Amino acid sequence: MAYDLIARSLVSERCFDRYGPKFCDRYVNKTDVFEPHNTWSCDGENPQIAFRTCRKSCGYCNFNVVQYTLVAVNQLPMTNKDGEQSILV
Repeated sequence: MAYDLIARSLVSERCFDRYGPKFCDRYVNKTDVFEPHNTWSCDGENPQIAFRTCRKSCGYCNFNVVQYTLVAVNQLPMTNKDGEQSILV
């Protein structure tokens, strides 16, 4: 099965917010106690946290916004946590 179809299927089936609407509303609108540092928000420094906690509310299930395709993945820069070039093996 093609990557694009698998990715689309997985994201569609698991499109939900792990936390309740009250939490995710604060997360999306950057009104939680952690802000205004822009660390814990949909477009903040930690998108992996946004994807895990408030996936639906942050728009990660919108295929018009996020491109879950093999072409898009291959165009991502491969860097480690220090910003240095990294190679996947």
